[in-house]
Order: sequence, then C-alpha cells, then structure tokens
Amino acid sequence: MPKHSAPDSSSPDPRKRTVPPARSEERTFSRDDSSVDLRIPARDFLKYQQWYDQTRSGEHETVNTRIKSILLGQRYSPYLAWFVLGLVTILAALVGYLAIRFLPAGSLTITPTGSRYRELQRIPPQEIGYSLSGAFLTEGIDHPKCFCTDTTGRIFIGGNKSVVAFSRDARPLWALPLEQDPTCLFVSPSNALFADCLCIGYRDCFKILLPSGDQGFDSRAIFRWDAPGEKPYLRKIFVQEDALFVADAGEKLVYKLDARGNTLLAIGKNSEARTSLDEQSESGSEAFSGFSIPNLPFLDFVVSPRDNWLHISNPGKHRIEAFTKEGIWLPEQAWGEPSAHYEGFCGCCNPTGLAVFPNGDFLTAEKYLQRVKIYDSRGRFQTVVASSEELENPPRILNGNTSEKNLEYRPPAGPEEPVQVNVLSDGRILILDPTYRVVRFYEKKN
Repeated sequence: MPKHSAPDSSSPDPRKRTVPPARSEERTFSRDDSSVDLRIPARDFLKYQQWYDQTRSGEHETVNTRIKSILLGQRYSPYLAWFVLGLVTILAALVGYLAIRFLPAGSLTITPTGSRYRELQRIPPQEIGYSLSGAFLTEGIDHPKCFCTDTTGRIFIGGNKSVVAFSRDARPLWALPLEQDPTCLFVSPSNALFADCLCIGYRDCFKILLPSGDQGFDSRAIFRWDAPGEKPYLRKIFVQEDALFVADAGEKLVYKLDARGNTLLAIGKNSEARTSLDEQSESGSEAFSGFSIPNLPFLDFVVSPRDNWLHISNPGKHRIEAFTKEGIWLPEQAWGEPSAHYEGFCGCCNPTGLAVFPNGDFLTAEKYLQRVKIYDSRGRFQTVVASSEELENPPRILNGNTSEKNLEYRPPAGPEEPVQVNVLSDGRILILDPTYRVVRFYEKKN
C-alpha cells in the first residue's frame, strides 16, 4: 500500500477559502492605473472611476462651459454673473448711442420696422416735387410683371401670359397672348436695331416680334436669344443702333450682344476697372467684385444720353455703378449710399428700378419702404416723386376718360413685385403698381 506523506504545512489547503487581509490604508490613484486591473478590488475601483470621470471633466471643460457656469452661478459667485451681464448691456447701449449720434445716415442700413417704418414713410411736403395726376387699371392683367413705353407714348404691360397695349390716355388697344409670363419688355426705336419691334424677355430667353398692320405685333418671333448659365433671370432689355444689352439678375451679368445674338461681352464680376477714360491710366489693375443681389432677382440699367455710359444698379451695395459700353468699370462715377432716410437707399437691396430723363437725371424705385425719387446726373438727390405713404394707399383711377371711381383695396402682391418706373417723352412719370394693379401718372408741381 502506498504510504501517505504528511501534508506540507507550507502549501495552502484547497478545502479552506482564502480571505485577503483587509486594507487599512486609503488607496491613491494615478494615470497608470487601469479600469480593468484585477488587482483593484471593487470598492477601490468605484473610487477610481469617480476620480477618472472628474479628471476628464476638468480637462475637457470648454470656454462655453465656463461662460455658462459664470452666468448660471454654478462655479462662481452669482454677483459676478450679474456684473458681466450689466457690463455687456452698458457697452452695447453706449456703442448704439455713439453710432446714432456720430455716424452719418448712410451708415445705418438696418431695415426699419414698426414705428420707425411709419416715421420714414412720411416725407416733408417740400421734398416732394411731383403730384399724382391720374391712374388706370391694368385691365386684362391681374398680376402685372413689367411694362415699357414707346416713342409715341403707348404703354405696354406684361403679365398673365400676355402683353396688353394702352394708349397714352389709358385706352386699351390690343392684347397679345404669350406662352409664359414675361419678365421685361422693350420697344426698339426706329433708329436702332430691329426698328419698331417688340422685345419680350422671359426668365431664360428673349424674343423679338415684328409690328403688324393693325398696330400690334406678330406673334411669330424673328429673333430668339437663349440666356447662358444655370439660373438665368432676364430683367431688362435695351436696344441701340449697333448692339443689344440684356440684364440677367440670375447670373448677375449684363450682356452686350450683336444683331446675330453673339455675346460681345459680359459685364459683371472681374470686369476691368479704370478710374478715367485715359488709355494710359495705370489704375486698371483694380477689378469689379460683381453685382450684389442678396434677395430678389432685380438688376436694372439705363444708358444715359448725357455720357452714353451704362449705369447699372448694384442693389446689395445700394449703389449705381458706371461702365463704358466696352465694359470698363468707372468707380469714380458710381453713386448712392445706404440710408433709411429718403436721400439714400435702405433695406437689404435697393434700388430695384431705374429710368433716365433726356437730360441725364435718374429716376429710381425702391422696394419694402417703396419710394420713387429723382437724382441728378451725378447722383445728387433732387426730389421725391412718390412717398411710401402715398404708394401704400389706392389711387383714384381714370380709365379711358369715361369713368372715375374709388379703387377697392387689393391685398399686396408681395415683396417680389415692387413698383416699376418709366419716363414719357413729355416729362410725365409712370409708375407700375402691382399691388393695386394700376399705372400711376405723376406730373411736376408748378
């Protein structure tokens, strides 16, 4: 039989449970400790986890978290939070006061609202040099989009997929159906390309129609030009003896075309700049940064009979830019300033409309705080034609010299349809008012 040896007193007895001795000292932790270290008992592991979370929270506390702590008084005295808020309020009030007290009106470009809007609607009577002499309904067009005149004084209004012609005394003459809503109209004068033809612009193209025997126009187009670019929106057509000019508000460009529709140049971003017409000028290194149209697709221009330059609206910068017909930017000839007062242009993007008098003076139209004004050929304010307060109210209308009545109120057409302006050869001013679907006549006060 095998002999049993005596158990070794040095080896542990497997039948007995080993109980680790209790720790009398408090354990401290460092970054070298691991959350999965089996040598850390459960009680110490909980302390480790608490220490780890507090360390990470302190390391990743951001500036925003500390600011919130200050404002909410979580980590600092609540008196400090009130002090910071009070200091910020005082500084903001001080800056606002100094801006209103010392900055020129042109520096205040915030769109007026509420009581400020009502205050700016009212213009001193001595600053209004024109008076309303009559108005007529745009019969046949419930949503007028554009209008123009010809050398005989006829008025052409586009909208509702048609063009309707009126005589200079507001009698309807004829209507021409179209395939879509027009965005701009122009009748070419007899001494220009496509003489006496009607140019009809749409969002992405324009067509030219021949006059017909009944003093209307043939619906078949003799010329069509498709606008390049991804999002064209044609807003103005102008025809001269040797070229056509088209304003594309979608692409923020003004094109110059020949009689075949070839693009001779595109005026816009990176146009060459020169501060004078001197061919040896050394300032041509400056480049035009482009037209700013932050909101609605409005881009207008005129060719001044005084200097034969293109004067193009830059609504987002509240300016009228000047270019030669060769596309050279003339920054010294630009004018206009942002201002909520009637001398300047307010809001996000004004002016939205332009016209020109035979002597070179400019007629401007604005949206939101709708105003029609006159500036001289150098951009100096002259007079107000129609105030926002007047344009907000319906006029008394006269259609065909046969009936006069009060126009019933019609809801506003919305911000996409501000007033548009034009000048007749006899000096009268026309305002297309889409809100009330009328054309207003204004004459100079005696």
